[in-house]
Amino acid sequence: MKKRGYALPLSLCVAGVTLMLGLSAAQMTNGDLGVANHEYYQERARQAADFGLEYCVSHTVAPGTVLTVPSQSGAHPFDSVTVQMYNHGEAGSPMDVPEGFEYWVAEGRASERSGGVSLGSARVGALVRYGLSAGTSGALVRSFYVDSPDPVNFVAMDGLTNQTVLGESIAASEYNGTGSFFSFGRPSSGPAIDLGQVGAFGGKFRLPSGVNQNVVHFTSSTPVAIAQDGGPVNVPTFTPPAGLPALGGLALTNSFNGTLPSGHYQWLEVPADATVSLRGTYQFDELRLAPGVSTGQGGTLRVAAPYSAKVFVSDLQLGQGSLGLSNENGSAQNFRFTLKPVRGTANPPNLNFKLPGGGGVALVADGHPVTLQADASREIRGAFSAAALQVKFPSAGVPFAHNPTFIYDVSASTARRARTGGGPAGSGEVDNTSSLPSNGDTDNVSGYQGGSEGEVGSTNTTVQSGDLILERPAGVEPMILSRQTL
Repeated sequence: MKKRGYALPLSLCVAGVTLMLGLSAAQMTNGDLGVANHEYYQERARQAADFGLEYCVSHTVAPGTVLTVPSQSGAHPFDSVTVQMYNHGEAGSPMDVPEGFEYWVAEGRASERSGGVSLGSARVGALVRYGLSAGTSGALVRSFYVDSPDPVNFVAMDGLTNQTVLGESIAASEYNGTGSFFSFGRPSSGPAIDLGQVGAFGGKFRLPSGVNQNVVHFTSSTPVAIAQDGGPVNVPTFTPPAGLPALGGLALTNSFNGTLPSGHYQWLEVPADATVSLRGTYQFDELRLAPGVSTGQGGTLRVAAPYSAKVFVSDLQLGQGSLGLSNENGSAQNFRFTLKPVRGTANPPNLNFKLPGGGGVALVADGHPVTLQADASREIRGAFSAAALQVKFPSAGVPFAHNPTFIYDVSASTARRARTGGGPAGSGEVDNTSSLPSNGDTDNVSGYQGGSEGEVGSTNTTVQSGDLILERPAGVEPMILSRQTL
């Protein structure tokens, strides 16, 4: 007898297996979607936390304020962040805060509606130190020596407007009166800070709080104003931009006079008679003068108007020669020259620079001793950060035209200063770009606001930020040294 009725059970078995496979695939897909959503909201929360840390560097925030995270498109208007700050020895800090530092904890939250449940949260901690930002004083150094046969005038100007600026600090030192310093061949018993003959000093010289003002030596018929609101030097991390085209090594020919393509060079060798025009961003693993360059001689790096250049140098080899730095623009922010810091070197070599026409350069050389040599213009112009700085002026021609001049160009400042108007604190708005330099240089996160330094004073300033009211040092700026995910 033929067997009948097997088709229905077989179909049910196949359907059951197919259903189980479909359910498993749907469950896996749902799990992957959940993980993706979690990562998405966690990343939004982490970015909100990073925003909170950066915002508190240059803004005053009332206690307990929830900062909303702005964006051009307003895509996530309900993401928010709060920041708490811990002093040295304060209970509740996730780490032991060193003396003279703070620890900031930012908690970012991602949400899709106002007052809604947080769909992702992230905590980021940051170690913060207060100090003077690179470019906030014309000579930001430990030791300073002015070598001139005639009295020197010290002034502050805005290179963008070519107008004199009053109330700025023209030089600052973190020297506390003890310890060694670079003497530039002078007797070690000489002063660490020697301004020589001062014709005029149109600003302030900044020292750390509590340091005897007598460490600043000068001869002058008028006093030099000394403000004791300084501190350590907050030099930005040496971070050449990624993505520059790799251009290998290059030895320029004698009498070279042309534009060097921007990019990343393993090495560049500059002969004594070369004039190298720069335009764009450059990274040099090694920048050196050609062999045989004699004392005081060397090629010149030049930025022509209206162009700009940023130069990052890991190793600078000048020997006995001098590298020329020339900027045809009015503002030193058009020529930024940054050297990799030196750490733990007992006797770093002195680096000699010639400044044709005053130079007009923003030079950051953390840990290096630097000599700046003026030409017949008897002018040195820009902003300079170094361990030690010597400025040299030649004798005047005949007839004597004017005193040698040291000009601090305030437009080269990298300080991120709190805005002076706009929406209420804690509104989540960031500075607009109306105060940025007209050439589009956006290095200064909150924009350069020409004129007054704003926070300079001899007493501490009460700042309310995050969930805590703190006594912050006056006249200095917080700098985020490191970040950790908590």
